[in-house]
Amino acid sequence: MHHRRNTTAQRSPFALCTLLLIALSAFGGCAIRGAVPASQLPDMLRVPRREAKIPLDLSLLSQPMPAEHVVQAGDVLGIHIEDILGDRGLMPTVAFLPGNNGESNLLREPAVGQPIQVQHSGTIRLPMADPIYVSGLTLPQVYDRIRQVYVQQRKLLKAGKENIQVNLIRPRSQRVMVIREDSSSLAPTVTRDDTRIVSRRGSADVIELPAYENDVLHALVRSGGLPGLDGLDEVWVLRSKQTNDTQRMQAVTMLREGESYDAVSQCIGGSAGIHRIPLRLRPDAPLPFGPEDILLYDNDVLFVPARDKEYFLTGGLLGGAKIPLPRDHDVDVLEAIAIANGHIDGPVAATTSFVNGPGNVFPPSRVLLVRRWGREQQMKIEVDIHEAMNNPRERIIIQPGDLVILKYTPTEIVLNAALNTVNLNYSLNDN
Repeated sequence: MHHRRNTTAQRSPFALCTLLLIALSAFGGCAIRGAVPASQLPDMLRVPRREAKIPLDLSLLSQPMPAEHVVQAGDVLGIHIEDILGDRGLMPTVAFLPGNNGESNLLREPAVGQPIQVQHSGTIRLPMADPIYVSGLTLPQVYDRIRQVYVQQRKLLKAGKENIQVNLIRPRSQRVMVIREDSSSLAPTVTRDDTRIVSRRGSADVIELPAYENDVLHALVRSGGLPGLDGLDEVWVLRSKQTNDTQRMQAVTMLREGESYDAVSQCIGGSAGIHRIPLRLRPDAPLPFGPEDILLYDNDVLFVPARDKEYFLTGGLLGGAKIPLPRDHDVDVLEAIAIANGHIDGPVAATTSFVNGPGNVFPPSRVLLVRRWGREQQMKIEVDIHEAMNNPRERIIIQPGDLVILKYTPTEIVLNAALNTVNLNYSLNDN
């Protein structure tokens, strides 16, 4: 028995060498049928890099604040005219009105006088005077206009003895609906079981934006800040003047489903009713919106979409998973394997089905990437991991919806099976 065990042990290296030579000659250089080598992928089919984009200057999302408030319809002025609006010898009325969104209006500056609202016609109505047109005037100019009416025209007050005060109690405002699908105030929860976002806090609210703050930046600040990592780096503005309620809600639904800008604008009757405002741009890209596009008016909708389709899928030795892609930087095929808990230059993870099969001494070196084009077309891209270590063109960028399959080459299967057989023979002989 002892002599026979030594004979088997001596023959095993010869058997292993024979299997290795057969494997290398039979399967070496085998490619995946119908797949395009990653190094030969045309530039037109490669994904533009996200890392080439830079954050947008946020000042472009807000309107400039004027040196003085210009009165328009909807403003509430505080006006005190002694003997006309207020008795002589008494303190003027202190202005206190509910502010935007029902909050107390803590005025930036002291405001006294009777609340007088500017009408849609741009006029104010005061006792013993005809309507006074004040639209387009500053507060000092409104004071001059009131003084002219009561001192010069109506002669109800003596020049030099008049006591007139004009303040801004509450500026005009715009009611805007903000719909957010991102987690602006709560970080998303990511599980390791299926590698997907399982918790996301969306929000919807109607906010009032005062004059000179009715823009995209102030709406984002009031609703929670810039989009979170689970939201797209863009916002959409749906105009109420060019669309009705049904069209706006239909547009929001289409945007949630990932429809293109052209499809949504066609649905609502033209591009004038919708504006896409990206928050990251390439340095050489022209600005796709103008100063008027960032202004918000009554019943406009500001929509922040989620990144529901920003993920890639894994299969094969990596196991099945749906993994979110980073929003602001790229992930290539090697990084995708690392994110999916694969090992680029070592044995595969212990959860793979090959661990208990032909062994995993030789790590898998072949990746099949399945990429969809449109709704019914797809292409297969083959990546050689060893080649990708040295050739940047082999490290293709992962696109949303890509399927990454890690595979053994036929040579690696035979080599692992041969080594596994030798280990089994030694184990039996030792026993």
